[in-house]
Amino acid sequence: LYGCSEKSNEATTSQQPVQSTVQAVSSEEDSEQSGVEDDVDVDLTQLSSIMCYSEVYTMITYPEQYIGKTVRMKGTMAHYSSGAESGQNYFAVLIADALACCQQGIEFVLEGGSRDVKDYPLMNTEVTVVGEFATYEENGMTYCNLIHARVEE
Repeated sequence: LYGCSEKSNEATTSQQPVQSTVQAVSSEEDSEQSGVEDDVDVDLTQLSSIMCYSEVYTMITYPEQYIGKTVRMKGTMAHYSSGAESGQNYFAVLIADALACCQQGIEFVLEGGSRDVKDYPLMNTEVTVVGEFATYEENGMTYCNLIHARVEE
């Protein structure tokens, strides 16, 4: 999930994978401060808006580098519905760039697999989500998401 308010005239020509700029940002001190003990591999909440936006772009472009890693991200809650045909609900955390003209997001599915709107935070609220990065195929396309996700308070 991503989009910008204006189209770029420059095409990306590099097909080489980009190395992740994010290292695991968790320590005993962080765990003690937050009161949560967890093993987060990629903590996007510790990055500036520009770096976070860039890292999400890298995650979407080169998902194979992130599969199986635990990701923490903070952004705006979004909900999408596939419409009347299948009635499938999709939930995502949207990350804006520094100027807030562009957004990218990563879909997430709560632990237990619920896709019921009542089980998710309200749309357009700020949320922090932690989950395992994965990909799935749907209608011939590959999508990224966080599975087994939880919403942090």
